[in-house]
Formats: sequence, structure tokens, C-alpha cells
Amino acid sequence: MAISEYFEDYFYSLKQLSLHTGVKEHTLNEWQDACILPSAAYHLKNQVQSSSFFGICDFNEEQEYYARGYTKWIDLLKNHSELSSAQAYTLFYQQYAKSVNDLAAKGFELNAEYFENLEEQIQNHWQLFLAGKYGVITANGFIHEIVALEAVDYLVDNCEIGEEQLSKCLRLLERTLSYPPQQLNCVSNAHKLLKRLKDL
Repeated sequence: MAISEYFEDYFYSLKQLSLHTGVKEHTLNEWQDACILPSAAYHLKNQVQSSSFFGICDFNEEQEYYARGYTKWIDLLKNHSELSSAQAYTLFYQQYAKSVNDLAAKGFELNAEYFENLEEQIQNHWQLFLAGKYGVITANGFIHEIVALEAVDYLVDNCEIGEEQLSKCLRLLERTLSYPPQQLNCVSNAHKLLKRLKDL
């Protein structure tokens, strides 16, 4: 797959993000400056050469690509007329905690130690979420995908899990991860974990 096709098929430009959410581009930029909306997953800088009847022209162009799942986060932000970064973090915390409980309800055996460190985990993932990391390594940039990556990593490294639980972890990880072209060199720890699970 060509890199341009990958970005067009799996990401939104800022303009597309604006069209799909009904939020003006300048507002989205302001939300990024205020640390309530994640940065773009990818920043592209292209050197382009155009050839036409009038000759050859060289120019540079830049484009940013955002995870499509950011639309869901923006829908949450839209429900609040004024929102600080601290308030946005509270929304993130609530969504993260709900996703953890959903995984537990689906039979993922997260132990007491996992829940003891949950608040610190969420704080760390909030910063990485804002930096755009999860727009790169998850399929859509959804908060529940972040939780899935972290939970599977924890279960594999810290718990004795049986074959059935291992199979569930593998299926969840396969659904959650992004699969960028090799040229982008985006091999995260989660991708390495998926390979480990497949090799077991």
C-alpha cells in the first residue's frame, strides 16, 4: 500500500476532521493549544515537483493527519461550552475507567494490583494521548483501544494466564492495533507484544 493511500484511508486531515464533527478548524487548533485535543498522529512535509506546459515548478507542502477516532472525543468536548485541560482530563479519566470496567466485565482477569495503579496509568496515558501517540499505534485512536493495549500488556507481563485468556488477549490486540506500511517504521512495543503472543 502506498503511504498516501494509507493516510487517505485511515486518517482525517484537519479539514476533514472539522467537516465530520461540525467544529471549525480554528476551534480545533485552539483546543490543541489548550491541551484538550490530541496532536496530529502524522505530520507530513513533501517536496513536490510539478511539470506542465508552462514548465517545471518545485514547492513544499505540509499536511497533518488525525486518527479518525478523534471524532468521538470531539463529540464529548462539544457538550461543554468552556473546558479547561483539567476538565478534559476528567472526561478522559471517566472514559478510561469505563473502558477498564467493560474489559473486566468481558472476562479479562485484571487483578487488584492493576486497579491500585490505575490513576497513575491514566495520567500517563492522558499525556501520550495528547501527544498523538495513540493516533499512530491504535486502529482508530479510541480511548477504549488505549485501555485494551495497556490491559493486554499488563496481563501478559504480570499475570499467569491460561490458554483461553491468552487467546482473548491475542484477538483483542489484533483488533486494536494499527498496521502502518513498513516505510513508516512504526513498530511499537504493542506490535512486538502481538508477535510474541502469536509465537507462543
